[in-house]
Amino acid sequence: MTEGLEVGLLSDELVADLTEIGEAASIREAADRLAELLASALGATPVVVYLCANDEGRQLVRTAVQGTAEGAPTFSAELDVLDYARTRGLEVMRLSLRREQLGLVLLGGVPRTPALRTALAVLSGIGTLALSLARTRERSSRAAMKDPSSSSYTFAYFVDVAGREIAMARRHGRRFALATITVEPRPGAAPFGREPTLEVAERVIGAVRDTDVLARVDASEFYLLLPETGGIGALACRRRVLRALSAGAAGRALDSDMGLATFPHDGTDLSRLLRVAKHRAEASARSVVETYGLRDLSLTALVDALLGPLSLRPGQAGDELDVPRYIELPVMDAVGVALAAVREAVRGGNARVVATQHPGLSVGSAVRAEIVRDMDGVRLDIVDVGTLPGGENLDVLAVVAEHATYALVGRCQAGLVRAVHAADPALVDLLVERLGEGEGRSFAP
Repeated sequence: MTEGLEVGLLSDELVADLTEIGEAASIREAADRLAELLASALGATPVVVYLCANDEGRQLVRTAVQGTAEGAPTFSAELDVLDYARTRGLEVMRLSLRREQLGLVLLGGVPRTPALRTALAVLSGIGTLALSLARTRERSSRAAMKDPSSSSYTFAYFVDVAGREIAMARRHGRRFALATITVEPRPGAAPFGREPTLEVAERVIGAVRDTDVLARVDASEFYLLLPETGGIGALACRRRVLRALSAGAAGRALDSDMGLATFPHDGTDLSRLLRVAKHRAEASARSVVETYGLRDLSLTALVDALLGPLSLRPGQAGDELDVPRYIELPVMDAVGVALAAVREAVRGGNARVVATQHPGLSVGSAVRAEIVRDMDGVRLDIVDVGTLPGGENLDVLAVVAEHATYALVGRCQAGLVRAVHAADPALVDLLVERLGEGEGRSFAP
């Protein structure tokens, strides 16, 4: 059986098909075709093609996938990709020929025999040459910068630009932000008016600045580089992008997640920044706003909804900061928690703070006393909810800082504050929006 498999792999037809990969208009198209051919010839699943993000070959980008490759790194060092292959029991085929190092192919469900590995070594050489030709063809055309299927840039160009931005930020003490955007059509929503990838790219580009760089990673994932942008500016951009992606003739046409990371708060190299941003995108999908359907609730209904289900589950020591935790504290202790969050926020120099105020000691009055003078880059808005129906004992705090967000939502009764708090950007955004509606203005940064 192994001999037959080896012969099938090295058939004239397969070799010819592999050679034709070199005629592809882009390296992504060539990688897709390589994955298809190997999956067909081997019956392998999954097949994951990783290519070097740049000529230095230190980082690999997931470029093509056949089958399901859950948890496969999108952008990572070679050692991380090899560790993923080892833990999943995947065969590794190197795309290399002499000094030419293009990347790796991970193969699942194939027999690990000497005959197969000999055949893969031959196929590796043919595939490397073909991919190299496709890369050369891509670089000689406009596709070296632009993704042919959308108006976004290629990932290789994104890596080059990000590398230059990191170098300048280190040299001149500047900030910038990165975002990962994942989109999936919502079941039952109005169909796209044109090719989905193109429409998503156009919606994002229409919501960002001309100097921002959008790159397509795959059909459902994009990366966004925001030069000279700190955390507060990045959060404002997040709000615009998600609003643009949610627009549609029949309500929200897309399920969208967007995660942010800023330099140097969240990391000083591209791999670290992208990992942080992807983690935050995944966390936003689990936000309490979506989990409990809070988006369309009024301020008082939102508070009561949060205190209902979450009050049954006190926070655990192992919870992440973006997981809402229930607290029940004396008023002074609750005020201490809120002030600690505000002090941490203003330490970074730029912050937006919105809080409620009601008769007696409240979070808002304490925060107002804490920020007793105008501080450069710090904006404080206090909302009086004493006359709001059901708002006479509301204690709500929303903080947007350069490095994080924070929300505290609860009620003060009989000297105790029952509340939930979390570092949840989606919840903070919703609270800022609802508090602004009560004042007839916008508190969004």
